[in-house]
Amino acid sequence: MKKTTLFMLRVVMSFSTLSSFHVDNVSHKKIVSAPSATLPVQNFFSDAQPSFQHSSVITNPLDLQQAAKDALRYFSLHAGDRKHIVDPAGFKNLMSFQRTKQTLQFIVDTIEQDRKTGTFRIQNPAFLEENFGCMQWQADTQGAASHNVNIAQNGNIRLTTYGILVVRGNRRKTADFPCGLYQLHDDALRRQFTKHQVLAGVLEKPENKTKRTALAWVCRQDLEDALMQGTVIVKFADGTCKMLNVDKHNGVAYDRKQKNVLAQKRYWFFRQLHAQAHKQTIDRFKHRKNVVFAGDLYHIGLGKVIALTYQNPVTGRPELRLGILADTGGAFVNNLYQLDLFGGIFETRDELKRHLRFMPTSTSACVLYKK
Repeated sequence: MKKTTLFMLRVVMSFSTLSSFHVDNVSHKKIVSAPSATLPVQNFFSDAQPSFQHSSVITNPLDLQQAAKDALRYFSLHAGDRKHIVDPAGFKNLMSFQRTKQTLQFIVDTIEQDRKTGTFRIQNPAFLEENFGCMQWQADTQGAASHNVNIAQNGNIRLTTYGILVVRGNRRKTADFPCGLYQLHDDALRRQFTKHQVLAGVLEKPENKTKRTALAWVCRQDLEDALMQGTVIVKFADGTCKMLNVDKHNGVAYDRKQKNVLAQKRYWFFRQLHAQAHKQTIDRFKHRKNVVFAGDLYHIGLGKVIALTYQNPVTGRPELRLGILADTGGAFVNNLYQLDLFGGIFETRDELKRHLRFMPTSTSACVLYKK
């Protein structure tokens, strides 16, 4: 694995799900084509006594509180019509949906009480041990091996990172910016072409020009980052920018066994967030940095409070990180060996790589619940 591509390989397809689900999907439209949940969850989660005393809690309490509020808001809208992600059948036998809500509400209330003093109990390991039980997570090593993913054999899960990159772009196709990020107007066109056909210019043919709009032109690396991350901010030479989100893909499944992202055949069409929505989205994601995970919602369930314990790769110090399971993606279909942490908005790839230096690739994990 070449060092120059490490950050690309560690940032997985977090928004490449069949429905590109994340906790902001609060419309009443049902999620379609939900993948089947077929893994024996009880084989990978078991009750355990939390042991956090020697770790420093590095989670931002106010951001964690907002993530918990977001999950509770989603429950208030969709507890009845999206049970496959809100209260999945496999995990409900280990932890009830009511316990999940109680745990989130306890976090919200505790942090709200502590805002007055500025001393947050949620950052005290002794408080966590006293008030929470935990379901220890043993990684599905066989599942990882079946996807050609190597993980530690000590029960630790794999940890990856996703985020939003700011990239340079152009409003016209040039030698430096040859790859289009397209919005689709004619849905009949969506499933006709692979990514490589799009890159070869098939959407530039006269018969296709009225069926799509090029929202921006970027370099090949930035195209791959946009497809991988699902959200990208394109900055133009005149100082203006566009925030683009994935909208519809070409129907080609993400191949988890194909480690070369350039060879993936899936292509996403995009939609543009307009000025006010752009600002609101930026503000929202700034407060989700390092407190939101993407993972297998269809087995574990949205809103679970995850605790990670590990040694910081740079400082060597034991750390405890808390977050809320709120997103999923194509890489997490039947995946009980991995989580993907939202790292924030990155102005450059160097900034992303610096962030990754301080993140472990293997970590102990458990699901917390209010006693």
